[in-house]
Amino acid sequence: MNTSQFSSEVRRCDVIGRGFSGYNSRWLRILLPQLLQKGDDIAVLIIFIGANDANDVTLNRQQHVPLDEYGKNLEEMINYAKSIGIPPSRIILIAPPPLNEAEWQKHSELKGKCLSLFNVLTRTYVDRCCQVASSNGVDCIPLFDIVQRDDPENWQRHLNDGLHLSASGSILLFETLKPLVAAKVEHLPVLIAPYWNEVDAENPAKSLILVNETPANQ
Repeated sequence: MNTSQFSSEVRRCDVIGRGFSGYNSRWLRILLPQLLQKGDDIAVLIIFIGANDANDVTLNRQQHVPLDEYGKNLEEMINYAKSIGIPPSRIILIAPPPLNEAEWQKHSELKGKCLSLFNVLTRTYVDRCCQVASSNGVDCIPLFDIVQRDDPENWQRHLNDGLHLSASGSILLFETLKPLVAAKVEHLPVLIAPYWNEVDAENPAKSLILVNETPANQ
């Protein structure tokens, strides 16, 4: 999924993505205060972390984060967000997706590594993410279940290398996120500009005036 999929909301708010390849919740928890210093102008904060935390500790100590620490890291990030003015109602957690172990093993072996992610472990991190969200009053997307339910016979098509979302997986996640995000930003004014064919070509400054239109139900 990429931020351009939220183009329908760009006239209400800026959509900014901060992706860190291979990171886990321990590292993101440390980075978050460097990424966000104030939250009064943040309409929605989406935290998508946990797939790397679920690595087997004996096979990939570099990325592995113990389950209890993972839960605490999520809580600390939620608490930090609250401390800078982002209430729980504006936070969404995304739990890790399932793993196509056969495909990810091939991908890992091409890099000279062994398979260190397994669905039986990832499932426990999904459950913990959902538990933390529930206990802290924030929305959670159980992506693991959503991917498998969408196409029970061929859910693997939603992953392009066994782990990361494919185009269809990104669309599935976006369609799941869209109503949650829309509900959180619908109160924001919409930035209105004239259509291109309404611009006075001789005197563009005369017609190029931006207007903030407040939703009718506000």
